[in-house]
Amino acid sequence: MTWLIKTNAVTFTAKSKAEKNINQKIVSDFKINVNSSSLISFTTFCIFTQNFLFLRKQQYFISQLLLGQRTEINF
Repeated sequence: MTWLIKTNAVTFTAKSKAEKNINQKIVSDFKINVNSSSLISFTTFCIFTQNFLFLRKQQYFISQLLLGQRTEINF
């Protein structure tokens, strides 16, 4: 499963823990939990790229989930 995550500055392609992308985009301990109430939980979400470290532990409610190999998440 691959997620496209957009921030104000940079767009990252986040892959599962087993599929770490070494090409200047590294996702460490990335996990998404989705329950029946469409709650997406980002736990221990770290992105390292060049001199940029993004760490966020929050929960996001999505009114409509896109099912498939890619889900676009904007925050």
